[in-house]
Amino acid sequence: MHHWDELKAKFLDAGRINHSLAYRAHGANTNRAESFFACLRRMVTGQHRFVTARYLQQYAADAAWKEDHRSLPNGKASTPTIGLTMASPVRRAWKGYWQRHEA
Repeated sequence: MHHWDELKAKFLDAGRINHSLAYRAHGANTNRAESFFACLRRMVTGQHRFVTARYLQQYAADAAWKEDHRSLPNGKASTPTIGLTMASPVRRAWKGYWQRHEA
């Protein structure tokens, strides 16, 4: 499990669970991760209908931001979002994405 070792090095307080032995151990569990992925799946199928692998990371980042800021009132969440949007340059990966055919 080399990739998990790399994550552990970056996120020192991350717990690790061997699911063949338990689903919760030493205060660590996967409930939040499983909940996030369930919400992401519902967002993709319900709101966006389809997301290609090319853009999945951006949709997941959007879902993570929404999850992290879900307790903010809409006004408090929209003001910094609009400011960051206006200050950001055009992303070439997104410019005209609806006009390209994804195979």
